[in-house]
Amino acid sequence: MKTIILKISIALFLGIIISGCGSNHLVKGDTAYDRLKYQEAIKHYEKGLKSSNDPTATVKLAESYRLTNQFQKAELWYSKSVKESGTDPELKYYYAQMLLANGKSEEALEWARIYNKLRPKDSRGVALIESIQNQGSLTGAMDRFIIEKAPFNSDASDFSPNFFQGGLVFITDREGKTNPWTGRAYTSIYKTDFQASKVGALKGNFSGAYNDGPVSFTYSGKSMYFTRNNKKKKKGRDDVVALSIFSAKLNGNEWEMGAEFPHNSTEFSNMHPAISADGKMMVFASDKDGGVGKKDLYVSYKTASSWSVPKNLGVPVNTPGNEAFPYFAADGTLYFASDGLSGLGGLDVFSTRQDGDYWSAPENLGAPLNSSKDDFGLITNDGLVSGYFSSNRDAANGTDDVLYFTQVLEGNLLNGMVVDEETQIPLPDVVVTLLNTQTGFKETATSGPDGRFQFNLEPSSNYRLDGIKNNIKTNISEVSTINATPGETLFAKLLHNDPRFTLNGKALNKKSNAGVSGVEVKLFNLRTSKEETAVTGADGSFNFQLEQNTKYQISGLKDGYFTSAQEATTEGLVRSTTLYVKLYLMIEEVIIGKEISLKDNTSFAGEDFRDILYDFNKWNIRSDAAIELDKLVRILDRNRSLIIELGSHTDARGKTDYNQYLSRKRAKSAVAYIVSKGVSSNRITGKGYGETRLVNSCQDGVDCTEDEHQMNRRTEIRVVSY
Repeated sequence: MKTIILKISIALFLGIIISGCGSNHLVKGDTAYDRLKYQEAIKHYEKGLKSSNDPTATVKLAESYRLTNQFQKAELWYSKSVKESGTDPELKYYYAQMLLANGKSEEALEWARIYNKLRPKDSRGVALIESIQNQGSLTGAMDRFIIEKAPFNSDASDFSPNFFQGGLVFITDREGKTNPWTGRAYTSIYKTDFQASKVGALKGNFSGAYNDGPVSFTYSGKSMYFTRNNKKKKKGRDDVVALSIFSAKLNGNEWEMGAEFPHNSTEFSNMHPAISADGKMMVFASDKDGGVGKKDLYVSYKTASSWSVPKNLGVPVNTPGNEAFPYFAADGTLYFASDGLSGLGGLDVFSTRQDGDYWSAPENLGAPLNSSKDDFGLITNDGLVSGYFSSNRDAANGTDDVLYFTQVLEGNLLNGMVVDEETQIPLPDVVVTLLNTQTGFKETATSGPDGRFQFNLEPSSNYRLDGIKNNIKTNISEVSTINATPGETLFAKLLHNDPRFTLNGKALNKKSNAGVSGVEVKLFNLRTSKEETAVTGADGSFNFQLEQNTKYQISGLKDGYFTSAQEATTEGLVRSTTLYVKLYLMIEEVIIGKEISLKDNTSFAGEDFRDILYDFNKWNIRSDAAIELDKLVRILDRNRSLIIELGSHTDARGKTDYNQYLSRKRAKSAVAYIVSKGVSSNRITGKGYGETRLVNSCQDGVDCTEDEHQMNRRTEIRVVSY
């Protein structure tokens, strides 16, 4: 019996020791996690969870693996957390991401749908579901590129290359002071030739104490803009050191620190600068408040002495997720990475182009450039014929590699452009058809914002090329590869002769200035009485073709908004100098019960009002008041379900009873006038408020100026129903 008791006591004692050790590791893990030392946290959590089933530690271990890009291990620990009752729905979203990154699309879709049900208002859930469902369309051309690792990669992370002086500059954490977040070194800027015969740190006195890079160079190669950690502001869990953008100047063979980007802050991060070919524009990523998502892309323009206030690129480029690692190609294309747009998983590379104040809908570059892991930092100087990008697709430990890609070109490449025959302005959205006259094989392409299109041509073949836009065909061009040198790039130009103008419009929310989708836009030709309709896209845009020397009325209709109307004209426009007509259609949300005072400079439902005035002690409708009431008639005609109350107000001078009588008479006169114009009396009522609703302190006995009294003599409308 003593022996049995002794064995039980020893077992209990050892259990207490083991349990105590496990608890100690969890405490150390929490400390490391709170200090962003994720690799150290992983070590302690792994040990502590061997003898404990702590749900909080399990979540933090999963998060630590995700934040260090170790997706397989992150999936394992998320799988243990998401099945616990009361789990934060955000963990289910990350679990779906990890499953997708690890090639488990069906399971990822199941958990993405679970998350979407829990948080239906989070557009990230919808985007993740779309990404999973679109896998097939994005992986249908796996053989169009050859991809191989660049020769200068190491066992550490190497990423974000950029062209420089006949070679490359890239970012690496292969050596230096240890970064507790990753357990590897802080990042540095390295330079290499294409063959990796000379690889080393970029020379100069500009390196920081923590992370440096990525970088972007001006066209001359004499100026560099790069990302660097700012100085710490406070300690604790929120001690995430902000990233900022700095510049450097090349002096001989070495770089010297230049000016700091003037819009940096210790309150948020600015990072990943990309300089346009002309050096006048910088696009960068930032997590500042007020954006669309977690990290957004912003643009700033070079001024005489500084940089303009950054402007958010907005949707459709930015999403509730992360947009980062932008790069400007020489042709003006902006490549960037996003995990919020529909893709293959993780960060995917997209392209967009600027068109005035807007950016085109991002295009996913598809596989094999994109994968289920993180793909980012793409660069090319020949339109994706070749280039480099970064990816962690082949690394279980979360490290990145720089990959080199070349496009598989069979025969010859045909670069083409469609232009307006009279103005020579490049035309987008032209459907171009290429016909092989020997085989009869046809294929089509659509010209981009710059009018360009591209085809791969078979060797020793003859082709016929034409295009169509707005039901008007271009000329026909013939191309042959029979005498072309293999690999030679051919060029074709198509001419389009449409005598009409193009109206590029955008429906904008009057209050937020954001694009409004799903607006039914009607174009009414005031000369022929012909009407056309279009529905605005995701960014609120719409397009019409306009006849010459013609006036039009454009109206926008959408439930919950007042119908708005504007005019456009092509009278006096000459197509030799003008091809596009731009228009912004402002639409206003309906707010039931809202009161609007119809005074000078008041805008309501697409009409601009002036004061509605009455002669002293009169209630008849003056000619100038009739003009303003006609605007109300137009609003009611455009919005057939709108019911309003028209209220008349006086100042406090005179007797209260008489003011009540006078305001009631004026309200009834205004209503009678509007009804006389064909508006149903069921849709408008009049009410006199006299001096009961003064808007200032000008009550009886208070000395006020005439202007102050005039503020109280007003006509207001109130939206009763819609």
